[in-house]
Amino acid sequence: MPGSRRNATLELAAPVICYQAFLLGSGKDGVRHKHLWDRGSNPIRKVIDPLIFANNRNMGKSKTRLIILILLVILIIGGGTGCGNVKLNESTKIMLGETFCLSGSDEKRFYRIPQKIYSVYGYDAAGNKIDYFEGKDYEVDYKNGTIHRSYHSSIPDYSNHKVVYNGNGKFEFNTDPRNPELNVMYQIHVNYSYSLTVEETKRTITPSSYLSESTRQKLKRGDDISIALAGDSIAGGAQTTGQYFHDDRIADTFFEYLCKTIERVYDCKVSKKLISEGGIGRDNLAQNTDEILTLKPDVLIIEFGMNDHIDGREAAESFHEDIDSYVKYFKDAGIDVILVGFFKQNPFWIKENASDTELYNNILSTIARENNVYFADIQARFDKVSKVKDIYEDVTVDYMHHPSDWGHQLYFSEVFPVFCVDEDIRTGDIQYYVY
Repeated sequence: MPGSRRNATLELAAPVICYQAFLLGSGKDGVRHKHLWDRGSNPIRKVIDPLIFANNRNMGKSKTRLIILILLVILIIGGGTGCGNVKLNESTKIMLGETFCLSGSDEKRFYRIPQKIYSVYGYDAAGNKIDYFEGKDYEVDYKNGTIHRSYHSSIPDYSNHKVVYNGNGKFEFNTDPRNPELNVMYQIHVNYSYSLTVEETKRTITPSSYLSESTRQKLKRGDDISIALAGDSIAGGAQTTGQYFHDDRIADTFFEYLCKTIERVYDCKVSKKLISEGGIGRDNLAQNTDEILTLKPDVLIIEFGMNDHIDGREAAESFHEDIDSYVKYFKDAGIDVILVGFFKQNPFWIKENASDTELYNNILSTIARENNVYFADIQARFDKVSKVKDIYEDVTVDYMHHPSDWGHQLYFSEVFPVFCVDEDIRTGDIQYYVY
């Protein structure tokens, strides 16, 4: 299959092996092991476990894994492509696939100061992974935490990105020809290690009380749970790597990151259902109410507002009434509900109104507070990141409002805390968590 993602299976081998070797060797049990050693999806485990089961009958699996991991670490470091001079420990974390669009030789800031770059890659039009190399394609200023294209770089030059603006400096969205041009083919993904502050190394997620006692006990026991996500094109992973190249609407989205993390942390199985349609707002709930009730998931995540708020203040009251009624309706049916907000669209898009973004997010927050349900404040998260990164060039894939794979990690970082029912979940141990 063109662009098969198997070619990238071990792209993170070095940092993940080093990090997992540390965790397995730390002597700490429970959640810190589970969330990094996924029962089936971890590519490193797929390589190592067959060796364990084929060659070992008496030694404990954890010890065997540790030995093999250490050997692999030695081989990688010896080859000069692994952890190198960076010692991974509790104060070091891996950033997975931070996204950038690089123009000319202009510098772009990393969200965190990198210790070591493990891989930089993008994709061609067929979805085949393209690796880029330091010194040849890009340069990194490790002191100031910046990256830029080198003189003869093969990284696509974002200065060629096309947007047609009107006389007022705004652009209108158009599908054919597309305006603005997508960021996808310009975007690079960077895996790197960075240092946590002393406070960050100690930070744990406060156990949440928003989920019902039934759901919380299921998680504590490691019972299987079911989660449904009703949302717009963001929920459906529009233009993420999975959706754009492989027509997979869940891979590389916050929903996938969430379900994988829950499975790792609680050693359970998550049944997931995506109910998403691009270009639609809360009407999606009306169209799928019966299906949701039939499924009766343990948790329903409602992700609307990005499309709804374009209708402006005139529709704000009906938005409030509709979302509030659905929250009450599903809660009365015994389903836990989570509300997910949205970030400000590109202000140069003619339809974006920042005050309406704030208004509709406040409505969602108010509904959550009044109904005692969890609200994921996406706007606050993106505001924080915008102090370092250009949201629309680097964190969206459409220069408008669809988050990149890494942008979905920001969504995940706001949603996951509601599923924390254990007191010892350290944020530094959560793979997709972005500070």
